[in-house]
Amino acid sequence: MKITSLLLVLIIALVLGPLKLLEAASNDNWKLVCKKDDDPRSCHIEQRIFLNKKVDGEQKQVGRLLNISVFYTGKDERKPFIIFQLPLGVDLQAGMALQIDKSAELKAPFAKCTNDGCEVRSLMTRELLDQLKKGTTLKVGFRPHGVERTMVVNVDLMGFTRAFSWLD
Repeated sequence: MKITSLLLVLIIALVLGPLKLLEAASNDNWKLVCKKDDDPRSCHIEQRIFLNKKVDGEQKQVGRLLNISVFYTGKDERKPFIIFQLPLGVDLQAGMALQIDKSAELKAPFAKCTNDGCEVRSLMTRELLDQLKKGTTLKVGFRPHGVERTMVVNVDLMGFTRAFSWLD
């Protein structure tokens, strides 16, 4: 009897568990990532945007276009920090531009490039954080090296406020 009950619970968990994961994945673009399960200070939220391309008649993911990570930094006074990671090959001189909905465009220099890509890093102002929480679309602009035209990636801000609240 106990084994039957245990099997039933496991079957329900296996059937319902993936449904909840799919539901969360389809509704939220912002994910909580923690290095240690028992340490909320090891957590950040992120959104990854991939480049999809038609290959042999099928849509395939061919590379990461943008990764945005938001977390708190500091021991005594915690401050929100943001990192934009773009692919290698961007025009470092031009920097990156960002705009939330119809607000003023902000420009930012690249801080460094690693094997994972080129990064813009910054403490977040209260104004920027409020705009991200209230906004619907974040536009991230950059130029590939040797190209005059700016490439713009639209980032969906749906779920940002809820995800950011997980860091508090």
